[in-house]
Amino acid sequence: MRLFSLALVLLCCAAASGQNARGYVFFAPGAESAQGANGGSVHAYGTGIGGELLLSPRIGAGIEGGAFVPGEGKFSNGVVGMFSTNAYVHILRDRAFDPYLTGGYSLIFRDFTANGGNFGVGANYWFREKLGLLIEGRDHVASIHNVTNHFWEIRIGLTFQ
Repeated sequence: MRLFSLALVLLCCAAASGQNARGYVFFAPGAESAQGANGGSVHAYGTGIGGELLLSPRIGAGIEGGAFVPGEGKFSNGVVGMFSTNAYVHILRDRAFDPYLTGGYSLIFRDFTANGGNFGVGANYWFREKLGLLIEGRDHVASIHNVTNHFWEIRIGLTFQ
């Protein structure tokens, strides 16, 4: 319940702050990799939406929700939901190009819940004043049934202010 309340507060703040907030949607080819004796990788695709509130010119806080869908096998048994809260560090903010680093907490769920973390690097390319292209690489890492799993993705999407 605390995470939901935090998410609601951040979304409301982001909507009220105009230029100090951005939203985004993405599609992400990627893979799920398990480490251990039965480890391996399977193709998968991520999709989701999120928002970021700029706390200063270079620091932001954000939330997002999404799903990780298997690229092969049974669809209904493999979809994994994800919720994350993140910090952002914007390396160079100018009008057209905005590279950043991100990392934070991930909640991964299906018929289980797993606490984990995520990290990534990306950039926004603003081709209009309030509309841009999002390119990002991100990895969500969590221990599921005592096996370390990586859900990595190459995100391509739209970002807007």
